[in-house]
Amino acid sequence: MFISEDLDPEALKNEANIKWKEVIGKGNMEEANIIWRQALKECIKYSMRGIPTNKNRDMQISLRLNLSLYHYKKKEYSDCINQCNIIIDNLLNLEEMLQYYNMGDEEENKKESNNNDGDKGDHISDDKGNDLLFLEGEGSENGDVDSEDNDDNDDNDNDDNYNDDNDNDDNEDNDDKDKSNVNLREKKYIIKKDILIKIFLRRASSFLCLQEFNKCNEDLGIIKKLENNDAEAATLEKRMIIEKKDYERKQKELYKKMCNSK
Repeated sequence: MFISEDLDPEALKNEANIKWKEVIGKGNMEEANIIWRQALKECIKYSMRGIPTNKNRDMQISLRLNLSLYHYKKKEYSDCINQCNIIIDNLLNLEEMLQYYNMGDEEENKKESNNNDGDKGDHISDDKGNDLLFLEGEGSENGDVDSEDNDDNDDNDNDDNYNDDNDNDDNEDNDDKDKSNVNLREKKYIIKKDILIKIFLRRASSFLCLQEFNKCNEDLGIIKKLENNDAEAATLEKRMIIEKKDYERKQKELYKKMCNSK
């Protein structure tokens, strides 16, 4: 009996990432997809042997994110949704996670409002734009694939090391406690909040492309629980409202034509 040789999933993923970044027209996109799938098979193979390490788990999440991006770019929206579903379905404590991240945001908002009471008007805008995730298909078919790809490929691999950087600044005890609380909140669950938002954004956008308006709206509701002021979700919601009205108008016109033809 032939036994297949074990391959390194991380090496395969890195190879596929390079292929993806080389894509200008369509070229190596298919090759990247094939290699990502091979890497995922290797991860699953290791899991079936009883070696479900954190790195293996994070690698599978990262690979499925990459595959969902591939399907989205190919306009294979059902397959994109399927990859997102597999990730979400394996989150046993999703509701708890949503509440946990939402509570964390409320605490941070309270702290911000308390800090700004004494100096109103000095802080017109936050740096939240730096954390927003670009949604494919909304303005960046050419230049932003790499930035989206970097998010997908790198976010999960460093999950265990997230926010471990020491800033080497000896501030007051309160600052240290605030930092440790953020770290604990992010590390408690296997997926960081920004990655979770990305998954639901991609699935919601796919639902919208399939004219599944109710399901799209459900995912947007989940995103609001995670990040109430997410710019990409707000843009997608506006698009959904416009497209839904247009869809309903066309359905009414079609119904009238059918009735008149009788």
